[in-house]
This record gives sequence, C-alpha cells and structure tokens, in this order.
Amino acid sequence: MSKFMTVGDELVNQVKRMADAMQELKDKGLPRDILILWIQKKTKLAQKDIIMVLDALASIKKEFDQPVR
Repeated sequence: MSKFMTVGDELVNQVKRMADAMQELKDKGLPRDILILWIQKKTKLAQKDIIMVLDALASIKKEFDQPVR
C-alpha cells in the first residue's frame, strides 16, 4: 500500500475536515444564521448560495462516510 494519498483521498479528507469544523462551530453554540451572515459579509455572496454550499458540505460528508460498495 502506498503511503502517498491520491488527489481523491486528499479531497475527501479536506471535505470531511471542513464539515467537521462546521459541526464543531454548531456544537459550540454558534448559530448557523450568524455564520451565514459572517460569510456573506466577507464574500458578498448571496445568503441562498451560502446556505446551498453549507447544506451540500454536510450532504457530501454523509456520502463520504458511507462504506464503498
């Protein structure tokens, strides 16, 4: 087995880290609405776009956590 990660493996790990960080913020009591507003202020993106990305991130992590068939 190679000790080097593939690009796909690295992508999966990075997405999981982002989703875990989002969950940690939620667990620490940061309201999602505040996070959305902060991201909007920093990026000038529409709230609906930010919400779609955050939802997709959680969904992707669930898919990555499922065993490969």
